[in-house]
Amino acid sequence: LDHALRTHRVRTSELTESYLVQLLTDLGSPRRRPHGPNRTTLVEMLIEAQDARGSEKANRYRELGDSALLWSGVFRERLLHRGMSLSYYESMGKTAYSRAGHLHRALRASPLDELCLELEAKFTPIADALVEATPLGVDESNQGLVNLLGRFQRHQRPWMKEFLEQKGFDFDA
Repeated sequence: LDHALRTHRVRTSELTESYLVQLLTDLGSPRRRPHGPNRTTLVEMLIEAQDARGSEKANRYRELGDSALLWSGVFRERLLHRGMSLSYYESMGKTAYSRAGHLHRALRASPLDELCLELEAKFTPIADALVEATPLGVDESNQGLVNLLGRFQRHQRPWMKEFLEQKGFDFDA
C-alpha cells in the first residue's frame, strides 16, 4: 500500500495509512466483511446512516465511505464490469466521509474527524492507489484480463504479472 500511495503521489497521515491497512486486513477476515461483494448497497447504508443518532450516525457514514472507497479501489474492476458508475461511488464516498468528519468533529471524537476529512479530500487518488495495491477485485473475464494486461504493461506491478501468469499468460515466450 505504501508503494502504491507513493506512486500516485498521495501523502497521508500515519493514522490514515494505518486505517487503510486495517481496512484491507478486515477484508480477509470472515468476521468483518461489511464492504465486499454481496453486502449491503450504498443506498441501504445511506438510509441507515441518516436514521442513526449521535456517534452511531458518524460511524455509519464512515462505514459508507469505507465501502465506497473499497469498491472504487479494491473492487473497481468488478464494479466497472457490472456497468456501475465509478463517479457515483466516488461521490457517495466523499460525501459520506465529509459528513462523518463533521459529525465526529461536533462530537469531539478526534482524531476520527481528521481521518474522515483526509479520506474525503484524497478519496480519488487513494482509490487509484488501492487498485494497484491489491489484486482482490480483478475481473477474471477475458476483457478483464486484457484490461489487467494493459495496466501491467503501463505499471509493471509484480502482483499483476503473477496473477496473469496464474491465468495462463506466458511473459517469457
